[in-house]
Amino acid sequence: MQRACLFAAILAILLSVGCSKKNAGLSGTYKRRPPLPAGDATMTFQENGTFESAGPGNVVKGTYELKGRALSIAVTQVNGKPPQGNAPPPPPATLAEDGKSFKFDGGDIEFIKQE
Repeated sequence: MQRACLFAAILAILLSVGCSKKNAGLSGTYKRRPPLPAGDATMTFQENGTFESAGPGNVVKGTYELKGRALSIAVTQVNGKPPQGNAPPPPPATLAEDGKSFKFDGGDIEFIKQE
């Protein structure tokens, strides 16, 4: 009987984690570090899988996916228009274990969550 109750409790926890919002762990606004010479840059992530990035002279919008700590981004608009040319996609990024920052792979650019 105790084993059945323990199994039921574990199953309930796993189901509640599995049913949580897909991108809830990333939602919020993150600020670039180090800042750009021309000014700050931010990225704001919504729970619905969309983001907006704002920096000096640019507003970029798109979608993102967070699998574990692996973050992938797809750009859909640059300054209100579809991306032009054959620009490569943004590199993947990795979310810190505490969820308070992420860093693009292969570089020193980090974004810190704003409280």
